Amino acid sequence: MLKDTQDALWTRRFCWLVLGVLGFRLLYLAAAVDFELAGDEAYYWDWGRQPDWCYFSKPPLIGWIMGALRVCFGYHWWVVKAAAAFFAAGTSTMMFLLGRQLYDSRTGFFGALLMLVTPAFTLLSFALTIDAPLLLCWSAALLFAWRAISSPNFGRWSTLVLVTGIGVLAKQMMLVFPVLLLGYLAISRQHRPLLKSIGPWSSTLAILAFMTPVVWWNQQHGWATLKHTAEHFEGAHEGAPGVMGLLEFIGKQAGMYAIIAWGAAIAALVVTLKNWKNASSADRFLCVFSLPGLVVVAIMAMRQPVNENWPGVYYISAFVLAVSVLPRLLKSALWTGAALSVAVHVLLPLLNPLGLTGSKFDFLKDMRGFSAAGNEIGAMLSAVPRPEQTFVYVLGHRYNASQLAFHLPQHPRVYRWNASTIPESQYEIWPGAQDKVGWDAVIIQPQEGNTADPDREVPYLVEWNFTKVERIGSVEIPIGKQANRVFNVFLGHTMIRWPEPEAIQLQKHPRLQQLYLRKGRQMPTS
Repeated sequence: MLKDTQDALWTRRFCWLVLGVLGFRLLYLAAAVDFELAGDEAYYWDWGRQPDWCYFSKPPLIGWIMGALRVCFGYHWWVVKAAAAFFAAGTSTMMFLLGRQLYDSRTGFFGALLMLVTPAFTLLSFALTIDAPLLLCWSAALLFAWRAISSPNFGRWSTLVLVTGIGVLAKQMMLVFPVLLLGYLAISRQHRPLLKSIGPWSSTLAILAFMTPVVWWNQQHGWATLKHTAEHFEGAHEGAPGVMGLLEFIGKQAGMYAIIAWGAAIAALVVTLKNWKNASSADRFLCVFSLPGLVVVAIMAMRQPVNENWPGVYYISAFVLAVSVLPRLLKSALWTGAALSVAVHVLLPLLNPLGLTGSKFDFLKDMRGFSAAGNEIGAMLSAVPRPEQTFVYVLGHRYNASQLAFHLPQHPRVYRWNASTIPESQYEIWPGAQDKVGWDAVIIQPQEGNTADPDREVPYLVEWNFTKVERIGSVEIPIGKQANRVFNVFLGHTMIRWPEPEAIQLQKHPRLQQLYLRKGRQMPTS
């Protein structure tokens, strides 16, 4: 009776916690922040306007989610941010249920709280990227995997297949989950007999079946996603980083996951591994779904750049394990995490008053200025001679195209020119505007990085495909005391042919190089 009473108490506390945090984040979005969509958010939002079975770099779930948000709520950046907060609340709930299932409600409460107060999870709660649904699916899969192996039946295996399969459609990382599950069953004396049953094997095959539409799409598009994913494992550090690359990775992870909380998670994994024979099945289960993955990513960090979010899923089980194995570190871990989380929430609205917006210290500067720029460019688009026969053509990084696709009041289909024959984004996968020969184009040239130049011209390989290209204006939006977001805007009259990549144009039109020299223009490098 006492145990039931305590479980009910901690369950009520968690409900108030998750609802309170969710409510605070929604109010914070409405009242305290002055940034808009991140580049990836706008990019995935544009995916959602053309639902498909896969996209250039990722499986389709994030595009479907963005499409559903647009259909249900329209074109509002705060809807995207609010959805991220709801995904974070779902992940916290699954962590609580996991801890309660493996240990008790108190462990679940503090395991979820440890994750909630980390800077990494705080920032993830304000950005609807592929990691938001991935973390939710991974934490749910942990819960349903434990239930399936503890008391196997068709319904529990089916539930595991469903949540894991949805996770596979969110990010390729989810394919690691069934591998770790089979690995745990192989080393767990208590659960090893399950390998002789049909449940784990049929579930693994059913999870892999969720990849069928993704594989089919890739077969139709030159294995674009596979090639892009492979690039993450081909890149190498300049020089020989070795231990320095590892130390850099560890330092970033410790900062993102609240230093002491991160240390407690790593220490709990080490303690569990050291006391493996005497560890409980629950401890071993959580360790298997954390330690191998973290070790692999750490090894990768010694030979190539590693994105900070890659190991995020492995901390879900590690934080729950830390509460169980090292409760003496819990108080200091929570205080440290809470202090860092408060600092993040306080710093974001203070960037502008402190004069840091747009500076090198403003890690949100890529989210600023696009709404105002979109309104000004949208006015130019409305004023062109043939608005009904004018498309939008954006140069530079894919984020420029996706941000303007979202923020232009007309929300037009936006095209992007890529000088290379190798696709760099979804914009090269989608068909170009070959059907718009004879149309005009508003050509948007962003000023960014070393290319900032108020007199910058449109690349000749774009220009010569129109009868005439003329500047119609420039948009300059302050995003800080010493930083502006600038776009040069041109009107391309009567497109003669669709501007293909550099190599293709030069092959088809050998006289192009002579035209370059005659115009005094420099050949671009792809």
